[in-house]
Amino acid sequence: VTTPTARAGTRALLDAVYRAPLTHHLRQGAAAAAFDAAERARARTLAELLGSPALRPRSAVAPGLLAQRAALRTRLEQAYAAEPSPAEQPAPAESWSASLARELADLDRRIELADPALAGLTALAPLTVEQVVVTRDDVQAQPIPKPSIQWLRAYLADHLDGSRRGILVPAAGGAYLEPPRQLFPPLYRTLLAPFEKWLEAAQTVYIVPHGPLHYMPLGALTPDLAGPPPLLAAERRVVYTPSATVLLGYCHTRAPSARQGVLAVAPQDAHLQVTQGAAHMLAGHSQGDALLGEAATRQTLLDRAGNYRIVCFLGHGLFDARYPMSSRLQLSDGALYATDILADLRLEADLVVLAACETGRSQVLRGDEILGLTRSVLYAGTPSLLVTLWRVHEAPTRLLVERLFATLRDSAAGHGAGDAAAALAAAQCWLRALPVAEARAAMTAWDDLSPAAVETQIGQLWQMTQRDRPLQDHAPLFTHPFFWSAYILVGDRPPAP
Repeated sequence: VTTPTARAGTRALLDAVYRAPLTHHLRQGAAAAAFDAAERARARTLAELLGSPALRPRSAVAPGLLAQRAALRTRLEQAYAAEPSPAEQPAPAESWSASLARELADLDRRIELADPALAGLTALAPLTVEQVVVTRDDVQAQPIPKPSIQWLRAYLADHLDGSRRGILVPAAGGAYLEPPRQLFPPLYRTLLAPFEKWLEAAQTVYIVPHGPLHYMPLGALTPDLAGPPPLLAAERRVVYTPSATVLLGYCHTRAPSARQGVLAVAPQDAHLQVTQGAAHMLAGHSQGDALLGEAATRQTLLDRAGNYRIVCFLGHGLFDARYPMSSRLQLSDGALYATDILADLRLEADLVVLAACETGRSQVLRGDEILGLTRSVLYAGTPSLLVTLWRVHEAPTRLLVERLFATLRDSAAGHGAGDAAAALAAAQCWLRALPVAEARAAMTAWDDLSPAAVETQIGQLWQMTQRDRPLQDHAPLFTHPFFWSAYILVGDRPPAP
């Protein structure tokens, strides 16, 4: 089964077949049997992809299709550059870029048919359904043309998970953030509190999310927003994985990288002030190399990333909810798409850090198949990937990444990549408790910002959660989960005994 439609239809059938025994085992109280049934159905296509031979190079695809794709991508980049950002002006229902993105996604499906190794990533069988709109007064329904399972799951994610998570993410840059009292504590009580005694006895907690829970940082949940999250405060290693099969059969079986050093990548971007300085500092402190500004091109990244033990990208990321395999990292000469990474990037890295917006967001399909950058980078050749679940602010991101790498250097002691899960937990707790005065001191040491620019950033960050309260040097600046909980680690190596 190689074509997208046939493979997706098979997956839908298998999902239904496995769901019946799962329900039966749960009703019988047979937890082990239920887990086995769930694991057989979970993220199977990804597990098979990670266990398969390397994809054929794109040179095997008809040159005409590749030339058509290159031309279409150039037009799409021009469209993105010409359109205002969503925060500045809402886009029309079918903007130029949206039309070109749809055309590119259709062309990628044609390329998949020519290269069966890429099949099954984006297409799903049609589904008959009505779009339901619920208001305070009534329920309205209207037919929609050729709906699909992707559409239904995206609709549920946007209108259920999206509305619930809205208090975690500002509506626009610098907008006020309410404390997520109706989100983190209730989720903690429901999802983690029943298992507290088992969690207390574990050094590593592996989280296999289901459905909309893929969009939440479950390890950062807390019963009380006034205190730190129990798992991170207790120095637990919190690791996410699409399935136990992916974790144990792929991540934990990969041999340690024979490569050395860090490649830090920070493309030129007029909207980012501190990413290039961060990449330069990381490379200098890690005896690595940096691709900065105009040098950070797509082809240079593809050519060089395979030579390093750790790869860190600092820049812009974008999740495409309509076509998740068109999610992308912005390089100096254009976008590097998830499909490009899947087909063309070959890594020998122990750890990849994507310190950019929404790099950990995926479209979650039936059977918990994830489509997006996470899928592609895991396949490219790393057992461990640090990503973000929403749009992040560059200043706290740089603070966290610098702290993370400092901890990794100490724990590695010249051997391996260090314990990324433990380092991330420590960095998140540190950032959450960081006082204004210490944040100011750290940011003042950056060459990218003048003292006046530092004060401006500190003031804006303070107002995001404190509004008009006077700035207090001793008060923590980043206690709101927006600043520190978006970062998750997908996959890892077993910790050293």
